[in-house]
Amino acid sequence: MSILEIELKLETRQRLNRVAARRGVPTSELVQAAVEKLLEAEEVAEKPKHSIMELHGIGKGTWEGVNVQDYINEMRDEWDKPE
Repeated sequence: MSILEIELKLETRQRLNRVAARRGVPTSELVQAAVEKLLEAEEVAEKPKHSIMELHGIGKGTWEGVNVQDYINEMRDEWDKPE
C-alpha cells in the first residue's frame, strides 16, 4: 500500500470529503496540506530553539563573597520597611 492509498475509517473519509467539498478542493490536496502541517509541527517540536542547559553557570560569580544569611536578613528587613 502506498502512502496515496491509505485506508481511512469510514467516518474519517466522510468528514474529509465534506471539508474538501466545502472548500472546493480535491481530497488529495486537503490531505497533502494536512500532512505538511503535521510534519512542520513535528520538525519544530524536534528542534527546540534553546536548551535550558544554556543557562548553566550563567550566574556563577554572582554569589561569590556574599554571606547568604546576611543577604537573607537584608531582604527580610526590606519587607518590613514602609514605602
